Amino acid sequence: MKKLIIFIALLAMTITVMAQDRLGSIGIGYTQYVMSCSVADSIITSDSLVVQIINPQRFLQYQTLTTELTDVDGGSPSVVITFRGKVNASDDWHVIGTAVTWTSVSNNPSTISATTPYNYNYLRISYVASAAAQHLYVSTLELKNANTYVSGGITLTAGNDLIGSSTSDITINTNKFTVAGATGNTVIAGTLGITGATTATGLITANGGVTLGAGDDLIGSSTSDITINTTAFTVAGATGNTSVGGTLGITGATTATGAVALNGGYTTPNVSPVIWAKGGSTVLATSGTDVAAANGTRFWVEVDIPYNVTLTGLAYLVGSVGGTDSVIVELHNSAGAVVASSVTTGATHGAIVGTAAQFQSCPFSSTYAAVAGKYYASIQFNGTTAKFRAYPIPGSKFITGTAAGTYDTAASITPGTTFTADKGPILMTY
Repeated sequence: MKKLIIFIALLAMTITVMAQDRLGSIGIGYTQYVMSCSVADSIITSDSLVVQIINPQRFLQYQTLTTELTDVDGGSPSVVITFRGKVNASDDWHVIGTAVTWTSVSNNPSTISATTPYNYNYLRISYVASAAAQHLYVSTLELKNANTYVSGGITLTAGNDLIGSSTSDITINTNKFTVAGATGNTVIAGTLGITGATTATGLITANGGVTLGAGDDLIGSSTSDITINTTAFTVAGATGNTSVGGTLGITGATTATGAVALNGGYTTPNVSPVIWAKGGSTVLATSGTDVAAANGTRFWVEVDIPYNVTLTGLAYLVGSVGGTDSVIVELHNSAGAVVASSVTTGATHGAIVGTAAQFQSCPFSSTYAAVAGKYYASIQFNGTTAKFRAYPIPGSKFITGTAAGTYDTAASITPGTTFTADKGPILMTY
């Protein structure tokens, strides 16, 4: 029985004099560790308590330890509190701040703070009691990390990276420069100065536009296109073909080394709507052949309109007989379709043929905005009395012809490819 009592006493003494070392951790992106203290955190004569904390952070940090002790038996306590850190598990421990010697409750709370930022992944707090009779325990232990603010900047040596988690953002001057850890999106409110080459594997959005300095070029590959507003302005990298959906304004000289196709015509200010048929002008009222009209037949001649212009109608040269019959004028496009015609309604169904040996102006039913290109102009009569003047010289290098039809009934013509003498009326647009 005595042996059992002695064993229990020795076991109690062993429990009393042996402090229980503690382990803890601070998760990535977190800054605080608070230890829940218990009786196992007691420190007695010549005893020690070690608290080791894993701290896998990705930034340089200042560490601050705050702790309090409670004196159990009122002896003469003396406990040295030391704070240490190291980067790798195999490294030596480095003292953080200045160790504190705790001798009474007046030392509560005891604080140890780092004076230099380090990225310590392992932290160690040790409480070492002197040989003097004492019995204490750790009542509070709190550890905090503070990410570094370096007034002189941060310099990363070769091979070192600035690494943050998905919840770690980089922010300078509130919103002047931000990098979102969750997405990697970077916002730059100021000017981005780049002196070397830049490679972007994703889409670049420049809400403030892009300015190229002197000597700088915008260079793309054969598969790189330039597109503005979907189709408003495009440059195909493979061909160099450029499409401008709006108005192309050019204030300086333009040099074209290749062919220029003006599918929309050519507009120039202050142009004249008076354009002669391809046979040219005449100075005599009796020029050309005096041709008798044929009821319903269209007599037509080629007209090249060199620029975009708004036309009011056609003026043809009346032959030796005027009056009596009515006349209608039409303008056909290069395919022969009617694009503009004179008024064909009313009792006279068109205008009465004008005075002999004069130009008669026949207005369209409404003005026509002609785009530069090839056209054909025709005149049509409802009788055979009136006459008109026609281009007479065989071998002329423009196109004329006739087409049977019904007066006052719009119809296309089929343009030929040759000149027929005494068929194309001498006329002009106006």
